[in-house]
Parts: sequence; structure tokens; C-alpha cells
Amino acid sequence: MCPSGEYYQQRTIDVLDEILGRYPVDGFFFNWFNFNERDYSRRYVGVCQCESCHRRFAEHSDRPLPVGPESANYFDWLGFSFATTGEVSRRISEHITSRRSDVALVLRRGGSIAYQEANNAFGVDVWHHETGEAVSAHVTANPAEPVMVNSVAFVDMPYRMAGEQPERFAQYLIQAIARGGNPSTYIMGAPGRVPYANLPAGREVNRFHRRHVHLYTALQSAATIAVARPNRWGMRPDKYKTTVEEYRGIYASLQQAHHPFDVVGAESLAAMGRSGRLDRYSLVVLPDLGPLGAETAAALDDYAANGGHLLCTGGTGVTDDGSVELESSPARARTGEPATGSDVWSCYATLADQPDTGDGLYAPPVVPVWGTHATFDWKPAADRLGAILPPAPYGPPEKCYGHVVGPEPAAISHEHGRGGTTMIPWTVGRTYREFATTEVRSLLLSVVEPYVETTLTTTLPEQVELVHGADDEATVLHLLNLTGARHRTFGPHVTIPEGQIRLHGVRASSAHALVADRLIDVRHDGDDTVLPLPPLESFEVLRITTEAGLNGKDTP
Repeated sequence: MCPSGEYYQQRTIDVLDEILGRYPVDGFFFNWFNFNERDYSRRYVGVCQCESCHRRFAEHSDRPLPVGPESANYFDWLGFSFATTGEVSRRISEHITSRRSDVALVLRRGGSIAYQEANNAFGVDVWHHETGEAVSAHVTANPAEPVMVNSVAFVDMPYRMAGEQPERFAQYLIQAIARGGNPSTYIMGAPGRVPYANLPAGREVNRFHRRHVHLYTALQSAATIAVARPNRWGMRPDKYKTTVEEYRGIYASLQQAHHPFDVVGAESLAAMGRSGRLDRYSLVVLPDLGPLGAETAAALDDYAANGGHLLCTGGTGVTDDGSVELESSPARARTGEPATGSDVWSCYATLADQPDTGDGLYAPPVVPVWGTHATFDWKPAADRLGAILPPAPYGPPEKCYGHVVGPEPAAISHEHGRGGTTMIPWTVGRTYREFATTEVRSLLLSVVEPYVETTLTTTLPEQVELVHGADDEATVLHLLNLTGARHRTFGPHVTIPEGQIRLHGVRASSAHALVADRLIDVRHDGDDTVLPLPPLESFEVLRITTEAGLNGKDTP
């Protein structure tokens, strides 16, 4: 059904009225509620060409209705489709509430319960953090609206009788509850008809969630870093694809370094800034988002003026003509078009002093620049960090020399009010995604860490994701064991036999490992608390009561 058509626009209300008038229902769920460009067989059928779409799109744009992604106005249609489904969702939700305020509406957006589906698909690359990311983005934008994570038990619709890998299925549920989502399981047919071997793995997570329902009812994030996730509906498809790579490189860097963070949808930044909900973060990372728009830029400038810090990578906050939107930015304007593709080959960034490049001697670290690099007219008061080494010959071998320190910084900071903005004018996240060297990650972290209050550190390996939260009375730490990550799924994890967490400047009075169901020996080291951890299997949840909690509350 087309959301532009009269069935959704009018008859849906009639159907809802008939059901509400006849049955004591608890809620409604609308499946696949969008403009579908592909059918169940994944055949591309294109943009809907019904009369309603032609008429409504003409009201939205002065350009003709596109046929598909190759059409010049396809980007306009993406905005139209997003707005149309949002409007229909709003009308449906308001109508149900007017009839029965106790009836839930489950929708991807616009309902009383948000719907997220955690699933796999053959033939596509896997982002192992997708479920946790989606839940975090929803919870930060809509803290009062519960989110249901429907975890799919089969590998893909064409293979709906083939069970998902048990460890991956468990990860859907573990990531969901760690970020404040409600777990749900999606199977085909009546229970027991299809032999899904992964259900026992999911059952353990669901039962754990049920046993600790009071903790999860009160669970809130305590992270002090926010990372903006690009908005698919606000970007051209080619730009969105590269920005996602930048975002994922930064996500992976922070996760592997055990810096807890929240995901914030780029489309939610303005509203969160106006409401003051951004102010609880010491750092907001904006990964190569391109133009932000006046409303979002103003909200971010206010956030920085009030004491927050922005980290902009790539072309964040820069319009197509090179104008800089952020008043807090260290840049006044971009100079020329960004270098990209082969134009950045053999280009490097360094934060170290390089006094001997004329003799071919370089101080570490020197890291590659991949993706894009832009030059700017910088504000005189900005603080330059390191330098870019522009391209020099990289072959044949006897001609591989000549890299000298260029005039452009590797990063640059500018104070704004009580906070400020740092720019990395190249795509450091894409570079880490492409080369995955620790030096690239370390360069990014050395720029990030001065603006992050370190409240805890751990000896756990980088394959553990740490999610920092709090309930009404205690600090809650979720430890997610990602050692089983495979190219397209998760396999069996490796048990991590030992580890510890140090709470800086905090004296804990008790700590309970809820999955292992054992108390942890609390040790004090000066003003710090050291917690020796039990062996880590697929996940652990630590509930820590402190004399002055990490969640900012005094506890009994």
C-alpha cells in the first residue's frame, strides 16, 4: 500500500474505528509502513508512480516525480517520502489516542512505542553495533518513549526456516537491553514448528531482563560523549554512504578505547540543543555531516558557548559553496574544493613536531589521510595541532621522498564562550575504517581525550564494549563481549578470564555482577575504587553502589 494513497490517508482511520468499536485491543502494529522501492523478492520496482504520489509530490516540489536513484530529483523524493509517512503516522497516532488513550501504537516513528527490527540479510556487509546504535539514537532523542527491538530468529526472509547464528541472535537482545530497549523475539509460524536452534541463547537474555526489570525500567545513560549519526533522509545517497563510513570509524575508535558514548541522530541535534539535553555531554562529535542548517548550527553554537565542546571532522558545518555555518568553528571559510580520491594519496597527518623532514627523518606518529581533506581560512586565534604532510611521489621506489610539513594543521581548536570547537579537516574516521591501524585511532583519541572526563578505565581488551548507565540508586555498567565478531555475523565468543575496572575519584561501597550473580570484592586505592571482574562470557552487568555515585547521586 502506498502511504500517499487514499487507503492509508483515509480508510486506515475507518479500519481503526471499526476495530476499536468491536474489540478490547491493547495495541496496533503497522508492518513495513513506508514507500517500498523493492518487493519481497528484492526486485527493484522503483519509486511509486500512482496518481496520489504524482499529485502530492507536485505540491512538495516543482520538479517531476523521480523514477529511481538515478533521477536528479530522487533526493527531493526521499524528503517527501519521509515527511509523508511522518504525517500519516501522526494522524493515526492522534486518532487512536483520541479514541482510547490506553491503546499502544507500535511504529518505527510517531507511535507510542517505537519499533526497531534487529535482523540480518545475506549479501550485505554487517555493522556489528547496529542494534545498540539504533536503540541509543532513539533513547537520546525520545527518552520518554519506549522502544521495542524485534529480534529476528531467522537469517533472512528468503531463508526464513534457517535459524540465525545463536551468538548473533543473542547480540541483538544484549545490545538492546544495554542501551535501554525492550527485547522481543520474531519467529515464523507457531512456536515449535520451525527448529530455530538460536532460541535458547535468546531465552537466557530475555529471562535476565525479566529478573531485573526494575533496573531496566529506571536505566538511563550516564555517558558524557555523544556521537552524531548521519541522517539518511537529509543527505544525498552518495554523501550518506561516505559519511556513514566516517561515523563508523569514529564509533569503533571510541568503543575500542572504552570511552562510553551515546548515539544522537543528526536530525535530533537542534531539538536536543533547545531542550538543554545536549548540555549533559562534555563532547559532541559531528562526523563529516556536511551542511547542518541554520537551526542546528545555532543550537550547537549555544551548546559550545555554555561549556560544551564540538569535534567536527571532514566537512561538518560547511556548505557547498565553502561557507562555515558554526560561529564556534576555528574556520572562517573553506578555500577551494576538498581534495579527494587519488588527490589525497600519499598525504599524511601528524601531531608530532617534525623538524627534520628536510633530511627525510620523521617523528612518530605519521598516519595516512584517506577520503577527503579540505583547506580553510583559519581564525587567527585558533590553536593549531600538528600538521598535514602534502602528497609527494610514492613510486617508483627510488623517487619516494619529498614529504615536508605543509601549512595546514592536522587539527585545530577555537574557544567559544565557555567551550569551543575542534576541527579535524580530513576524514579521520574513514581513514581508520580503511586502514584500521592503531596509530590512526590514537591520533583521533589524542584530540578527543582533553575534552572527556575520565571517570573509569579498564584492563579489558578492545573487543569489549562498555556501556555506562545508571538506575535510580546505582551505577550500571554493561560489558559486551564482542570477541565472536565474524565478517557477516557473530560466532562463539572467547571467555575473557580476568580484568578489572578502576573508578576514578569514586569510592564504591558494593558491586554486584548480575549475570554471574556474585558480589565483587571492592578495593580502594586512594580516591579510586578497583573492581576485579569475574570471567566475562557473552555479557556482564555490574551494579555499583557508591558513596558518591558515578551517576551523580549519593546512595545509601
